[in-house]
Amino acid sequence: MLLQLQDLYRQQRRHVDLAPVQTRLVKGWESVAGPESDIVANNLYRLAGTLEGTGQFAEAEQAIQRALAILERTYGSNAQPVGFALGLLALIESKLGKDDLAKETHDRGSAIRLESPAQSASRIGGGVTAPRMISKQEPKYSEKARKKRIQGTVILSLVVGTNGKPANITVLLPLGEGLDENAVEAVRTWRFQPGTKDGQPVRVQATMGIDFRLP
Repeated sequence: MLLQLQDLYRQQRRHVDLAPVQTRLVKGWESVAGPESDIVANNLYRLAGTLEGTGQFAEAEQAIQRALAILERTYGSNAQPVGFALGLLALIESKLGKDDLAKETHDRGSAIRLESPAQSASRIGGGVTAPRMISKQEPKYSEKARKKRIQGTVILSLVVGTNGKPANITVLLPLGEGLDENAVEAVRTWRFQPGTKDGQPVRVQATMGIDFRLP
């Protein structure tokens, strides 16, 4: 029920209603998967984004710092999920008027993201068109995630080549319990009409969410 409410409120941009639902989801996943689990970090990241959008910057900072602590312990301080979360923390710190700290956080996150192989590709905009999906296969549920009823969205970074095939697929916001690996495996099979610049196909960097929902 909470997941359906979250999806509904997000679609309707009802951020004031969304934040309490996401807070309850964090507490629920802590009980189901443990307070240090990937899915808790995932939901804390989403809660922080919602709180930032409603002007609750201090609460947003607390949420994203908790998410970062989990991601750093699990993946290491220079992992791509950490760089991804640092981008949101820098934005929140800036809104709090912590300009020096925000710059330091931003620079650290940028340094991590520059290590991603996706950085060598063009970004959408400035004359670069987005790739268009031609075919896709839904990711499989892992048995571990199914047993715990883990649900949510994995965020991936990837490069769509001039041949329409995805490469350099990297997990930016994990769910854990085997779902991240299954998301990457599925996306490898996807095919796109490549993005273009000046009418010519180019390699394009993209970020996308892969949803996992149980009936």
